[in-house]
Amino acid sequence: MGEEELAANAGCNLLTETPEVRNWLQGVHKGKRLVVGSYAYLDGALFVKISMAMDAVVKGLLTSRKGTSLAYLCTPTDVHVATPAAMAAAQKNCRKSPMWQSVLSLLCSVIPGKHMAPNKFQHVTDDEGNTFHLVDAIVPDQGPNYILAKRLQHWRAMLARESGSLVSTNIAPSTRTLSVVSNVSFKMAYVGMEYFKPMEVMDQDTSSAVMAGLLVYDLRCHSSTAHPSVKLKNPLCLYTENSFHGGIWRCGYKFSTIGTASVLIYLFVAILVPLYLFIYNAIQVYGWSLVAHKAVMAVSERGMQRPDYLWDPVSSDLRVFQDLAFMEVLHSVLGLTSSPVFTTLMQVLSRVALVEGLAYVPSSQNSVFIAGCLFAWCLTEIVRYSFYALKLIEREVSVLTWLRYSMFLVLYPIG
Repeated sequence: MGEEELAANAGCNLLTETPEVRNWLQGVHKGKRLVVGSYAYLDGALFVKISMAMDAVVKGLLTSRKGTSLAYLCTPTDVHVATPAAMAAAQKNCRKSPMWQSVLSLLCSVIPGKHMAPNKFQHVTDDEGNTFHLVDAIVPDQGPNYILAKRLQHWRAMLARESGSLVSTNIAPSTRTLSVVSNVSFKMAYVGMEYFKPMEVMDQDTSSAVMAGLLVYDLRCHSSTAHPSVKLKNPLCLYTENSFHGGIWRCGYKFSTIGTASVLIYLFVAILVPLYLFIYNAIQVYGWSLVAHKAVMAVSERGMQRPDYLWDPVSSDLRVFQDLAFMEVLHSVLGLTSSPVFTTLMQVLSRVALVEGLAYVPSSQNSVFIAGCLFAWCLTEIVRYSFYALKLIEREVSVLTWLRYSMFLVLYPIG
């Protein structure tokens, strides 16, 4: 059979060939342990149908083939029994949330039904005195079909384990799968969510590798809660150990309430901040180009007859655009750029002190070193700000990149 023929006949349709799939699996590797992973997903109501089909296959195998083990991937966007440590971390993160999150919460409260709520755990005590901490991370926007399909899997996992089967069912983190990021609003929210520490949205390869490792652990380690011999205080505790929830349990705000805020963060961080920084760098390119132009014109028109032939034409523009560089310190403080605050402050302050010193000490305006400084500063800043501006729009000019990281060898000694 050729590859094309094999590809045309490979696979099966779980929705229309459910009994055939079950019958085939009953004869696979007879005498050996079979692990069946229920990982299929379809959008909308089809997810419920495909989950029911997988459940029918699993139920049949548990009855006809003893020793069958089950494997599931749980969603973090559900109600789960969490740990006391996760509850304490959520309370701490809420108390110590940065001021901008409080401001964002006020902005979101203006939108009906979009307010940010603290991640408060519910506490339930059973007849034996055991207290369970429940975290509610259900996202209504995912729709009733999604949560229903996942609950079907949860019930089968708990029933199978209670009947003596090994069940590996670990919570997987929010992941940038195609089915999720195809929704534009979810894609934007995933970018913004990572600003709510310790939230982290995983790449698909990362999630796959970690979840595969946890599956192997459940199958090989007899102390794992996947084994029915390990006693649980409650069947729902099956999902507590080894939960790879990506920070949802420990986030200071309830997961279902940070969606709108995350989208707003995305719009600010991914659109407004780059736009503002591009405009800032463009203004600086214009400013230093203006200073350079006036300096060249002063030399060509006046020559070097007066000691202050350069300072008078460029002083006002030079002071404006050099003092404007203090904005870069603010950018660093606010986290708009990755530059260290102290280093940026020292670099800007040293240059501003020199320029303002020249302005307030007229006798220094006659110095021959002004020409060298202007030459070095104008060339450096035009190249530097041009490089930053192009980088913000994901453009690169190889010559500009080379100048950005090579000119200092010549220009630093000059000015």
